[in-house]
Formats: sequence, C-alpha cells, structure tokens
Amino acid sequence: YQGGRIHHHHDYKNEEHPAILLTCWQAVKWILGPLISRRLNYSFKNGSDFKANLVYLHAESSTEHEFIEAANEGWNKKRRTKKGTPRHADSLANVSKALTLLPENLFCKYGVVPPQRVHALFTYNLTFNHESVYVAGRYNKYVRDLSQTPWLIDGELKSKDSVETLISQHIAPLFECDEARFSASGREDIDVRMLGSGRPFMLELINPHKIMFSREKYAEVEARINAHSDKIRVTRLQRIRKNQTNALKEGEETKRKTYKCCVWVDRPLTKADLDTLAQIKELEIDQKTPVRVLHRRSLATRRRTIYHITPEEVNGHFMFLTLSTQAGTYVKEFVHGDLGRTIPNVGTILGCKADILQLDVLEIEIDFPKQIDEPKPFSFSHSSSSSSSSSTSSSSSSSSTTQPSNMNIDSKPPSETAPS
Repeated sequence: YQGGRIHHHHDYKNEEHPAILLTCWQAVKWILGPLISRRLNYSFKNGSDFKANLVYLHAESSTEHEFIEAANEGWNKKRRTKKGTPRHADSLANVSKALTLLPENLFCKYGVVPPQRVHALFTYNLTFNHESVYVAGRYNKYVRDLSQTPWLIDGELKSKDSVETLISQHIAPLFECDEARFSASGREDIDVRMLGSGRPFMLELINPHKIMFSREKYAEVEARINAHSDKIRVTRLQRIRKNQTNALKEGEETKRKTYKCCVWVDRPLTKADLDTLAQIKELEIDQKTPVRVLHRRSLATRRRTIYHITPEEVNGHFMFLTLSTQAGTYVKEFVHGDLGRTIPNVGTILGCKADILQLDVLEIEIDFPKQIDEPKPFSFSHSSSSSSSSSTSSSSSSSSTTQPSNMNIDSKPPSETAPS
C-alpha cells in the first residue's frame, strides 16, 4: 500500500505461486508473538495452552459494519449456542460470514466506498488465560446421607457436604482456577454407598494459574482429602490429558457394575426362590424412566441386562442379592418393580411383593484413571473424631481399603428416599 493506492502484484495471480492471504489478527499474532517471546524469555508456540488475548478497541470505526444489517436484512440477531449462552451476531466470525454472503453491488450501495480516513488511535485490552486442566481419580463413599453433587431444591442447598465439595475444596485452590467442574462415571443415590475400588471421577479446572505439580503433591492432596472427612476416600489422584476424559463418559453406559442389596419379600423365602434367582443369566429387562428421577430425566424405555445374581438368605423374609448388571441399570427398580415400570423384576420373578432396604455399589469395571506408581505416603489426622475404618493413607490400592461393616437389616421396608 503506497500513496493511498493498493498495488496488485502479478505473482498473486500466478497459479504456481498463489497468494497467502492473512487476516489482520493473524498478522499481528505472528509479528508480536516472537517480540514478546524474546522480551519475556518464553517460547512462542502457536496453539499453546497458555494464551494472551489482545482485544483492539477503536470507537471511531466501531459502527462502520452496521450497514450490513440493512444490506443483508435479518443477520444482526442474537442466536444461542448449544450451551444456551447468547452469541451476538456482530462478532468477528459473524461479520466475516455476512460479508462473504453480501453481493458486491449491495456492499457498494449501503457501505462507504472508499472507507473514510480515521483520526483516533486505537486502544486495547490484554488478558491471559490457560486452557482447562483435568484431574482424575476414584472415590469411595461410606455413608448413606451424602449426595454426589450439591443437593439443591428450589435453589436452596439441602446439605452442607457432597462428594463434589469434599473433593474439589482441596484441589481447586491448589490450581488457583476460576472454576472447578465435577463429573463422574455415573452416580449413586444419596442413600447408596460406593465401595470396592471406587467410582471414577474428574475435575475440569477452568483457567488455572498453577499447573505444574509432582506426583508427591497429588499424593499429599489425596491424604489431605481422606483425613478431612471419613465420609469419603480418594485414590489414584492424578492429572490426565483432555483426550483421556472421553473414557469417563464412555464407561457410563458400556461397563459392568456390581451391586449388593438387602431385599425384603412379603412371604417366607424358600430354597426354590433362591435357586430361581441364582439361575438367572443374561436377563434382559425393560425399564421406563423411574418415577423418582422423572423430574431430571426424559421419559423413555431403556433395555438393560442383568448378567447374573447371587442370592444369600438372611432369614425368612430377608436376603442379600449380589448383582452384576449393565451400566445404567436402575437396581432399586429391578427389585420393587417401580409400579410395573420395570419388567421383569424380582417381585414378578418370585411371584410376590419385594422391596429394597439398602444398596451398595461394589465395583465399576472401568480402568480409569490408570493405576500409577505410589510415592512415599503422607499421613494426616482426621479433622473430626470418628470410628470409621476408612483409610487415610495416600495409597491408591483398593485391596488395602478397609470397608465399612455389612448392611443393617431393618424390620420394615423403607419408604422412597429423595433422589440425589
């Protein structure tokens, strides 16, 4: 650009040497990037997780694109993204798209050609952000009054603690992040314990200010979480890559899960009843969305598989059932039938009324996150007195975990508990 005129070079139209056209922001990035790199002694890498966001502001020309609305009627409307966040049509991407679709004759008719000379200098805002960091592990839950996530009803918090808060309150401050988002491979009800090697979980740490921690540091955090509360225990705590997070959600519907429950029936149990249950192999059941979760899950009929059942009689009307099921099976409803919404169920199989008293998750067959070498363990004392036998070691081996005592048998079937 010289003397107010744009000089077109022949090489730009040469098919053997096509022109490389860059937007202004691309040019600025590649010019300033190396300069900042040399000044701060940091390497400049396109696509780095740590980004500097430079927003240029120029009030004098801030409305010069608005003619496009008249030329291309209807483009300048608010749309919503998939997550429900409003997205304004006058963003860079939408203005660029509108210009691409705008015919040249309409551009010249409604726009200012040539553009007016500007006089004011631009200003800018400089911000920094880091891509999310992901921390994963497995948790055990040893009590029957703790929800997985904060329990809100009509915007009111119904309980002080949850699995999420007991874990994230020790991890999020370490990374000095803006937000921590908790997710897990499925969820247990508030009155269900999570035993065995635990349930896989993950924390997405939004815009962390610190990210580099040793394996010993993660072991220390593990021990601190386990010492703070005897309600839960965390193992295998580690940082994972973003592409590893898919395994967590894939396991929700594809893996097997093992449960143990205490069941009551309305007539005395017989050996034939136990034999009938023990002979079940690969039983397919149809489950309509349970009544207790209809407020948060769509109405549908889901086919699930009960792989096998191991019954154990306790006394005349009570028995333990150990079940291996397809992930996503509603075990409570398989026992009591949910007003006929789960077919078949334990009641219809035995020809009697059945109800579930207590339920434990014994195992979730998904190897996530991977087992890692154990560093030197840390030891903390519990912040509150308790006789629980949950371990406070940072060891991630589930075989050394002392599990709570066996289920207690009530004399009457319980009423439905509130969902988590």
